[in-house]
Amino acid sequence: MPIKQIVKGTLTYVPGLYQLLRRKKVGGSTSAAYCYEVWIKHITFLQESGLQGVPNSIAELGPGDTIGVGLCALLSGAEEYTGLDVYPFSSVEQSLQCLDELVEMFRSRSPCAGPSWPDYQEHLDDKSFPSHILTPEVLDRTLHPDRIQQIRRQIKMAAETDAESGAAGPAIRYIVPWNEKKNVQPGSIDLIVSHSVLEHVNDIDGTFRACDSWLKNGGWMSHQIDFTSHGLTEEWNGHWAISDLAWRLILGRRQFLINREPTSRIEGSIADTGFKVRLRLQRNKDRSITRNRLAPRFRSLSDSDFECAETFIQCTKPG
Repeated sequence: MPIKQIVKGTLTYVPGLYQLLRRKKVGGSTSAAYCYEVWIKHITFLQESGLQGVPNSIAELGPGDTIGVGLCALLSGAEEYTGLDVYPFSSVEQSLQCLDELVEMFRSRSPCAGPSWPDYQEHLDDKSFPSHILTPEVLDRTLHPDRIQQIRRQIKMAAETDAESGAAGPAIRYIVPWNEKKNVQPGSIDLIVSHSVLEHVNDIDGTFRACDSWLKNGGWMSHQIDFTSHGLTEEWNGHWAISDLAWRLILGRRQFLINREPTSRIEGSIADTGFKVRLRLQRNKDRSITRNRLAPRFRSLSDSDFECAETFIQCTKPG
């Protein structure tokens, strides 16, 4: 039993401590290089899956400490970005700094050479850049100084209100809480992206119903999902060995941690909502725990679920 994690969960009941923990950084997305790599991976695979060009309106589930992935989308040609979060993690200062770094990366066509799963290097040019998508003509327009200034203004405005600015040029909205579909106009989004987020969502079915409502007919979704224990256990899949009672103690007052759902549960919800899968990739890992150690609710996991550490899924809403 992961005693350390149970103690952490118990501490969330201490008055004032839970609110402090909620304000801690979620990490990862503060890095411009990380956001750059995430965006180029998703848009590159989307092109291979059949999407043409860069969509006009993009929403991101769980952007985290910055809206860096959304800024990448705007610097690639998108005109509208909506960040959808549970808590207001995003920092204006960090997002502005991230924007400056990203502008330089796009201007210099920085290579995406780092190790990543799934590997998409074969779809890039000899300098590890998606020049077939982000052509010189596209970047001349998207990196124009006036456009960059408008993006900077939108970052500041999005932190103050989610009202429409009415200004010409790229627009940013930041909506908290994101899991209320009424907060986004139905049929207004071309693409929904998430990266290592859906494993933290408790209401999987409600989330995909909301995505279905937000997306235009023919719209796309692109999700990378991590099914590991996120360091909560020594074994990568040890979270499936924890009893429901112990898990409730680990969760404490936190509204989300990881949902422990296997890939078949996520994919079943996608199918039930009516989306058509256009690309599915799976990364397996050797089993670190044996089946006899699984908690009762997980003992019927299929071999595919039991070995799946990560999936990358892209799908469309029928038009």
